[in-house]
Amino acid sequence: MDDNEKHTWEQIRARGHGRFVVQHGILRWGIPFGLVVTFGPAFYDLLAHSVTPSVWRLAGSFAFFTLGFGYLMGEGEWRRRERSYHAEHLG
Repeated sequence: MDDNEKHTWEQIRARGHGRFVVQHGILRWGIPFGLVVTFGPAFYDLLAHSVTPSVWRLAGSFAFFTLGFGYLMGEGEWRRRERSYHAEHLG
């Protein structure tokens, strides 16, 4: 981690963990993933003239995948950057 990356990470850290997880995990990773895994198969079913799931099932699936995957990606990125930051600080 160079000085510029370190300074940028310090600014991001100051804004907080929760904000980072929402912005970098849920918004950046979760929403696109949720769209693909929820509406991709539904669109395929529509084209194949199969039974399409209800709106509530689509909404629930989208929320589950968006929040679950987004949280995991955001949390993982936070921890990776923290490890790098502390390794640079301590080592």
